[in-house]
Amino acid sequence: MEPSYGAGSATDIAGTAPLAVAELLPALQTSDERKNWRSGERTPLSQFQSYCILMAKLRWEAAREQIESFRGKRIPVTTSAEDSACHSLLSTCLQLTQMERTYFSLNFMLPKAFFRKENTLLLSYSQIKSELCRLVDVNSESMRSCTAEDLRRRFIDLVSARVSLMNVYSAFSTNNLGLLNELCMLINVLASVEEMLWSSRKHDCMASLFELVCGEVRLLRLLLEVQLALLRCQFLPSLLKLKDVCERMRQWFNSVEYAKSRCKSSNSFFRFPSSTRNSSMQLCEWLEHLYWLLLSKFSLYFYDTLSAQCSNADVEHTVAAIKTPNFVHAFFNFHRKSDACFIALIVNGTSCSDSSTGSGYSLEDADGEGGGELKRKFPVLFRTGADKSEFERLFPSLSILIQEAAESNFPNDRIKYCHDSRLSKSLDIPDVFCASGGVQHLHGAGISSEVG
Repeated sequence: MEPSYGAGSATDIAGTAPLAVAELLPALQTSDERKNWRSGERTPLSQFQSYCILMAKLRWEAAREQIESFRGKRIPVTTSAEDSACHSLLSTCLQLTQMERTYFSLNFMLPKAFFRKENTLLLSYSQIKSELCRLVDVNSESMRSCTAEDLRRRFIDLVSARVSLMNVYSAFSTNNLGLLNELCMLINVLASVEEMLWSSRKHDCMASLFELVCGEVRLLRLLLEVQLALLRCQFLPSLLKLKDVCERMRQWFNSVEYAKSRCKSSNSFFRFPSSTRNSSMQLCEWLEHLYWLLLSKFSLYFYDTLSAQCSNADVEHTVAAIKTPNFVHAFFNFHRKSDACFIALIVNGTSCSDSSTGSGYSLEDADGEGGGELKRKFPVLFRTGADKSEFERLFPSLSILIQEAAESNFPNDRIKYCHDSRLSKSLDIPDVFCASGGVQHLHGAGISSEVG
């Protein structure tokens, strides 16, 4: 049976000896304890360190058993402040064990309408943080040993980081991550959390546990920085950050043994094909899904740039290797099934004050065909269909219609249909951020088809 979030009554604990702070903390180890450690007996300190290591590897059941087996051997002494502090810390460990298990099972890919448990878990984290802060205020002057107080403060930092991370994850479904200011705000929040946890990464007992949280914070911050670079249409920063994300994600997944939990089951009586058993760590799956989403957006925005730097076979092989969603294939398939002359993904940069906006390597067009100012205001990220000369002939009309569609801001109609009688073309200008994975900086795409 899984432990509840409640701490439990200390009077229910049976044992043979009272619990003292010195039994948990390295600074207060006695010579007898060090002698027992040399003789091979596990000391309370090593058990607490083992608990943190097990938690860092997401082995919650083993971590719970570690604390419960140690606490069950001690009789609580209600008149001892040190004993009360130690049992309070042990209760905190048990509560965090269950909450961490629930935290990593959160599935942020589900719509908000589904019960995703984050509200209940966020309340539990907030309650344990309030209780720890209360104990710190009460015992700050009366406690002779500052080590138990230090552990409490470390737990407060740990829980505060979890609360901040959950708020950032929840912001993905409520905030407009296509707006630079909101995205920068979330990045700053994660940077402040990482700075808060920096000193605790070298803690004697809890270093492994804090390294787990810091690794997650760094990974999520890098993912948001990739999104920010994509919004600014920066080719090289996006590429370098995606490479960094790939390496850090691999390291973090290996540290929590995430890959090992995604094994295949083939023991079927009827010898059906083997099926993959989904991992219970859905938060890791969500982070992996976000990485592939950003990689797919990168391959779409800079498809022309990548094509110019390598062979067509290499480009097609790279694009085909991208997992779902694959936006390049989606655009090509849509064009193949429709009667459109071409499909283009165009940035509306008229209201963008960011001077870093530019596609590819931000080099000037080598063809020298002019239209430099218009191309700077409306960079073309992706185009498929009609030849370049036909597209260039329609581009001035497209830029005007895209700007008009953005300014009209129809709440119930995301596509603006219009007809250019001079060119004998019908033009559809949709809001591209609905179809390209949440990049609201791209205000419009042009779809042109023949009429008559």
